[in-house]
Amino acid sequence: LQEGQKAVLTLSSGEMDVRQTDTYVDTAWKDGKMVFRRERLENIALKLSRKFGVVIRLEGEELKGYEYTATFTDETLEDILDLLKRSAPISYTVSKQKQLDNNTFTQREVTIRQSK
Repeated sequence: LQEGQKAVLTLSSGEMDVRQTDTYVDTAWKDGKMVFRRERLENIALKLSRKFGVVIRLEGEELKGYEYTATFTDETLEDILDLLKRSAPISYTVSKQKQLDNNTFTQREVTIRQSK
């Protein structure tokens, strides 16, 4: 590989492709950053879900295609959602965790919808 390239392995076929990449975006996680460059909201939701341990639901197909460019370092989930909300006509709700009979807790759920 040369600078600015990454290898992508497709497990189902065993094929490997070499692609151009923005190394800053791909390695920012090691510095505690989340970097999005023209990233679709459906991909951002997946990454936020993993980072914060929440379930994120997008209501409406149009939302999935919204694109964002941003870098987050120490922001909370709510901080990030508020910033995304400022950039596009969306709103969101975050459910509280519920304690179950076995003394475990449910995951928080975030629902993102298009604002009217």
